[in-house]
Amino acid sequence: MASPITLRESTRKEWKEFHYMSMIEMKDVVKKYD
Repeated sequence: MASPITLRESTRKEWKEFHYMSMIEMKDVVKKYD
């Protein structure tokens, strides 16, 4: 079992990557409907 600190860091990293992907998808959607 990973320590809470490591778990929190990895979760934050995954959330940043997810957020970044969401922003890219939103840009594509905006282009589509522009």
